[in-house]
Amino acid sequence: MIMPNFVAIGAYGHGSQAASIAYMPFALLLSWHILRGNRRLTMAALLAVGLGFQMLRGHVQIAYYTYLLIGLLFLFESIYFLRAGQARAIAKSFAFLAAAVILAAGIAAVLLVPVRQYAAYSIRGGSGSGGLDYGYATNWSLHPKEMLTFVFPWAFGYGAPTYWGQMPFTNYPNYLGVVTVAFGLFAFRYARDRRTL
Repeated sequence: MIMPNFVAIGAYGHGSQAASIAYMPFALLLSWHILRGNRRLTMAALLAVGLGFQMLRGHVQIAYYTYLLIGLLFLFESIYFLRAGQARAIAKSFAFLAAAVILAAGIAAVLLVPVRQYAAYSIRGGSGSGGLDYGYATNWSLHPKEMLTFVFPWAFGYGAPTYWGQMPFTNYPNYLGVVTVAFGLFAFRYARDRRTL
């Protein structure tokens, strides 16, 4: 919550992004319960509501990242189930996750359908309709070199006039914090259970 990236989201008027991010931990927790077989129907219903509300926040990019994370979680859990010879558990989990995503799209359809129809007239409608091209859309993607800012916030400048990285400009580093990274490395090295494969 105190990462420069998240603070900047609020400071520069990206409230819908911040609100959409807030749903990510809940979506992952509910997905994890579905994958573990804990009250799947209830968890899938709650996941559908959570993902639907997240999409209603109007920040499709963050919803997309959430689906990617759920997909990775599903992949890791599927590897565990395959090793344990429980292929049927994978199919059940997939069915509940897929149902939750479909219901979430239904909840958010009140926003998604009109936005989809409007997209052709938007500046972001794509290069085929005179919109922004792929190069512009990826200008603010994090370059792999800039992952140094996860630990060293000053590695590419702090933003604004001191920034010298790959993006056209930015107002903050993508600092995660030394403690967060240290815990992650510690877990990667020493934690040996189902969560870390």
